[in-house]
Amino acid sequence: MEYRTLSNGVKIPMIGMGTFPLVGEQLVDVLKLANDAGYELYDTAHMYNNEGDIGVAIRNGFLDRGKALITSKICSNQYLGRRRYLHLDKQSVAKAYKNSCKLLGVDSLDIFLLHSPFNRSSKAYKELISLYEAGRVKAIGVSNFDTKQLDALYKETGVFPMINQIEVHPYNTMEDIIRYCKDRSISVEAYSPFGRGNIIPDIMNNARLIEIAQSYNKSVGQVVLRWLVQQDIVTIARSSNPSRIKENLEIFDFVLTDDQMTYISSMNQNKGFGKHFQH
Repeated sequence: MEYRTLSNGVKIPMIGMGTFPLVGEQLVDVLKLANDAGYELYDTAHMYNNEGDIGVAIRNGFLDRGKALITSKICSNQYLGRRRYLHLDKQSVAKAYKNSCKLLGVDSLDIFLLHSPFNRSSKAYKELISLYEAGRVKAIGVSNFDTKQLDALYKETGVFPMINQIEVHPYNTMEDIIRYCKDRSISVEAYSPFGRGNIIPDIMNNARLIEIAQSYNKSVGQVVLRWLVQQDIVTIARSSNPSRIKENLEIFDFVLTDDQMTYISSMNQNKGFGKHFQH
């Protein structure tokens, strides 16, 4: 495993295990496989409705809490208040944090993010900063924020997020926002690294990517993950297939050439879903 050092000095693995939309016994089984394969970073969110299932895996010893870094996210409905969230205090990041910890069965979260921008993001982020300064979380950040939203957040709080989790894959390369984040020491995490829906077979069946993969005795999926890692992007990959769970970690023994990196980036079609869907 290789690691990325956040702006506050915390090291996180370059490859993490995503959990959306897995739930129940299937998720518990996947987490055990991931733990055995060597994953150390796990991604969830209140909206995924699976924090409790992850808690089951932890209690059953299927997930090594001593090694695992757990990320969760607060959604706008939790913070602003909606009918289904009446058990939570409105406008309280601390309450949402406590609820996630309770569901997960942990004393503290490792990473806590705002799931998407909303009209009180800056106020919520100030509360995230307070959680961090109180030592209750190792790192904080956001998800699905564009450059203007990150600018606004900094203007209101004076602090850039440590992490911005966004949708990045060969059809949605997000070069401008990645450059912006790197210039400000914001670590980028990529979700949906293989795209969504019909995009996935398009990428996996790309003739040039197949050729590149064969030249390294790797899969196209491994080539795509390597393309992300070589950009110093932490990547959240989700699979329930045992062989792919293991395969996704086996990307640190080869290096793509500059021409190969350029080709994959040239596949961009700006086909992203992140602004319209909380993954």
